Formats: sequence, C-alpha cells, structure tokens
Amino acid sequence: GRVACERLDAVGGAGDPITGKSPEATKEAVRRDLAAVFGADVVDAHLLEVYHKAWINDVRTWDEGDGGALLGGNDPRSAYGAVHTRAPTEWGVHFAGTESEPRFGHVDGAVAAGERAAREVIEALAAKDEL
Repeated sequence: GRVACERLDAVGGAGDPITGKSPEATKEAVRRDLAAVFGADVVDAHLLEVYHKAWINDVRTWDEGDGGALLGGNDPRSAYGAVHTRAPTEWGVHFAGTESEPRFGHVDGAVAAGERAAREVIEALAAKDEL
C-alpha cells in the first residue's frame, strides 16, 4: 500500500522507468528487511534483483494534479467492487482483480479477489460433484 510505496521511494524509488528495476540502495534495503525474517543466507541465495512500481506516483492511478477531484471524492476506485465486475458467468468463468473488490488498494483488492474467486470455483465444482 501507500506506506510500502513511500518507504521504497525513500530509499531510492524505481531506477529504470522502463523495467522498474530498482537501484542498488533499494535492493539492499529490501535484502536487509527480508534477512531479518528469513535469514541472510536464504536471502543472499535467492534474491536476484528488486523491481518495484509505486503506483501512487503514477498519474494513471493517482493524480494529485487533477484539480482536487480525487481528494474531493471523485476517486474512480470508489466504483470498485460493483457486482457486475465479479459475478461469475453462466458458463463458469469467474473474475478476479483489484477492480472486482470493494476494498481499495491494488494489492489488498487483488489478494481478496483471488481468494474470493478461488472459493467460488471450489463451491461451483463441489455443487457439480466435480471436486
């Protein structure tokens, strides 16, 4: 969320605007945080590169230069979670994505959507005795 993006930006932000590959200072900060949880040996053996995108800095998803529209309540994310964006089709397609959940936030909404869609699929298969 916002705190994670701000923290990443504080240590260096995205180094490459095309790939999102982070500068070494950001990679080192991530390595330190992960090592505190998983141990330095594990992180050093598996962490190859760090890429990140601070969506809060992307004008396509957050624009404070919009004359105050977002801050005034005209945030397009307020429509997230509409029933038609998450209703399974009659032929069994289930939808998941940030926009399909009433929770705001890219990661939180995406995780909640994935969990919801997985439950729906399990229930649908169980109802058809295909599980």
